[in-house]
Amino acid sequence: RVILLCKKKDEGNGKSLQYQFKEMIKITDIAVCTYSKNDRNKFEIVLKDYSYIVQLSSNGEKLDEMNSRWIDAIKNCITKQTEQRRGSLIKAHLENTRIYQ
Repeated sequence: RVILLCKKKDEGNGKSLQYQFKEMIKITDIAVCTYSKNDRNKFEIVLKDYSYIVQLSSNGEKLDEMNSRWIDAIKNCITKQTEQRRGSLIKAHLENTRIYQ
């Protein structure tokens, strides 16, 4: 699982909206996802060496609700990834234990 970070590019005519790829982040590399410095319009994705501040833009939706959904979705992905990895490690350990018995 990954998160793709893209920047919105407006071509100026108001009709053509494009996105420019910036970064791909593996869920396994994310340490924390939280609100950024008490600003509910932004959230922070913290990695080992650096962090990203993501600013949300509203399309009529309340930013608080949108921000909460993003953070909850990312945390959910982190949790699922961790559980899958833990399950794989336990399975590998049990298989190795059976070989040596």
